[in-house]
Amino acid sequence: MLETIAFCLPRLGGSELDGPVIAWKKSEGEDFRAGDVLLEVETDKAIVEVPVSYDGVLKKRLVQIDQMIQFDQPLAMVDVEASITQKSMADGDQTAAKTLSGVSAQTASRSHERDSTVVTVMPENGEGVAADQSHDTLIARTRVSPAARSFAKASGVRIPTSGSGVGGRVVLRDIERIPGAPHTQHQRIAASMAQERMVSTALGEIFMRSVNISESRPSTTIVLLHGIFGNVDTWAGIFGRLGSAGQAVAAFDLPAHGQSPLPGMSIANMVTALKEAISRLPPGPKVLVGHSLGGAIVALLALQMPKGSVSSVVLLAPAGLGTEINQGFIDGLLNSGSEVVVRRELAKLANQLPAISEEFLSNLMSKIRSGEKDLRLMAKELCQDGVQQIDIRRVLEDLPVPVTVFWGRQDQIIPWRHALNAPAKTALHLIAGVGHMPQWECQGLVGDRLLQAALISS
Repeated sequence: MLETIAFCLPRLGGSELDGPVIAWKKSEGEDFRAGDVLLEVETDKAIVEVPVSYDGVLKKRLVQIDQMIQFDQPLAMVDVEASITQKSMADGDQTAAKTLSGVSAQTASRSHERDSTVVTVMPENGEGVAADQSHDTLIARTRVSPAARSFAKASGVRIPTSGSGVGGRVVLRDIERIPGAPHTQHQRIAASMAQERMVSTALGEIFMRSVNISESRPSTTIVLLHGIFGNVDTWAGIFGRLGSAGQAVAAFDLPAHGQSPLPGMSIANMVTALKEAISRLPPGPKVLVGHSLGGAIVALLALQMPKGSVSSVVLLAPAGLGTEINQGFIDGLLNSGSEVVVRRELAKLANQLPAISEEFLSNLMSKIRSGEKDLRLMAKELCQDGVQQIDIRRVLEDLPVPVTVFWGRQDQIIPWRHALNAPAKTALHLIAGVGHMPQWECQGLVGDRLLQAALISS
């Protein structure tokens, strides 16, 4: 006799884990055996495979990819033999916590919310406080995981006041996502190996940060171009991920951004300057990657680069595939008079915004103020009155190389449906639960696809 039960996130390694689901290993309706992995969860310290301890059938998934989950939360409804349920209850098996015949995902979620009121939390002084009595304590203190606290100290970054963990707890991924912070231990090694220099062009110098580039041997190089108001630090996580894998990477600051001393200029002139800068990299195919405004620039670059020098193009929420754009975001940053306003506008960039320090906000405001004239010139060429002034559809159609587009379906800056205007040959990744910055919110997916593109071109 079969019974339907809730499969819950078990206690693994003696700790209560929380984090986003990054992959389902079984499909709805698929059989599984004891020991099979049902899904993978990203925690503070590692990607954890979540196994099941009995045979059964995955009836319904209750959580989606990138959804935050926590210990003892129902993850799926599974059909198992009644004898297994009885044995699990007798043994106190956490993965078969409750028999929930015919219970919907919504009911299971409400059941967990009621249960969560008895969880004990630990404030900074180490004294246990009942969760329903700890409201004032949790507001008064920032709860930080040991891994996050250690990484913040080692990286020299300030711990944010709240994070993406359960109850606003600051976890490792929040520290890793702070702009400019190294991403993981391996990526810190890559960051320490990075080289920075000015690249001379006929129009002036452009700042470049690179890793694993050798003048003595040709290799595939991944070239990264950020969007308006950004800089090379926009790619910090991706840069580190690629660098730690041994991949050659070069990230450039656009003119009037970051450390590039060039003044603001037309998009055509930016393409000319970047084309010359990229030509100074060691021989070998280039994978051109651009985000937002940088995406439009990458498309134009790819069309003008020497034949055979570009192996593929990857665009993240690119400008130039449709009409609409969030003019309020552009004007909001250009006219921001306080860090509060800057933070408000930056919140539009991501569905789950990385932790942003006060220092970062202050530096961004200073950069916008000092380069306001140049930025306004570039913004005007990008859009006017909410209408994009760039169109790259025909350009992508004419490109002789593979084109891949990533777009978050919660993008508040450029509508994700613009991706549907790309040529039919374009490979599309339309990602639920992600905003305008896929390189922040799904680094694993973007990084893996870039490595694959580099491997194919090699």
